[in-house]
Amino acid sequence: MKLGIDIGAISVKTAILDDEGKILSDSYTRHKGEPVPTLIVQIKEILKATNPEKIETVGITGTGGKVVAKFLGIPFINEVIAVVKGTEHLLPGTATIVEIGGEDSKLISLSYRDGRCCISDFSEHNMCRRGWFIS
Repeated sequence: MKLGIDIGAISVKTAILDDEGKILSDSYTRHKGEPVPTLIVQIKEILKATNPEKIETVGITGTGGKVVAKFLGIPFINEVIAVVKGTEHLLPGTATIVEIGGEDSKLISLSYRDGRCCISDFSEHNMCRRGWFIS
């Protein structure tokens, strides 16, 4: 089994996948400014429902993921790469991804070379980080 964790600007998401990539369980919780305590609650729920010895792979992504990954000694995956890999797996042949998060949005253009997915262009809009809001 695999455990995926995403600590974003407004929420913590976790998912357990089987060896074929099927989602066995997932969770989404708004963290209200407390991502680590929220993650701890989600991990406790996962450990109640799953035999932790069966979890072979753990990865983490998101704006809060880097610090937690370093602290826990687990791999950090860049969120753009995570979105592209997930899209490639679920929707092969996708040409464009629009990803809207809690603090930014991304436009990712994909191309394919020799059967492999490549990022051909990328743009990020992070005006929310600077306090620019439209009322």
